Amino acid sequence: MTMQEIDIMKNMDINQTNPNLMELTEIQIDESLPKQERILDFIKKIRNPYCFKCNGVMIKLEFSNEGMSFEDGMVQYLIHKMESTNS
Repeated sequence: MTMQEIDIMKNMDINQTNPNLMELTEIQIDESLPKQERILDFIKKIRNPYCFKCNGVMIKLEFSNEGMSFEDGMVQYLIHKMESTNS
């Protein structure tokens, strides 16, 4: 897999890929394979590790070197939800 192919997968619009998204829960991992081969096998089966479905829900993964971590974002979201519910 080339860097260009990875960039294409990362930049895909999830709404345009919907019919082609793989269902994560249907992917079978051969745990007897070495780690590197399991990773490659998973990527081959999921087709796009940045866009897929999990229990029918479309998922798009994005990563950033800057800004808030996922954990910090979830904490802020939950605090905001608790505050708005208590108001």
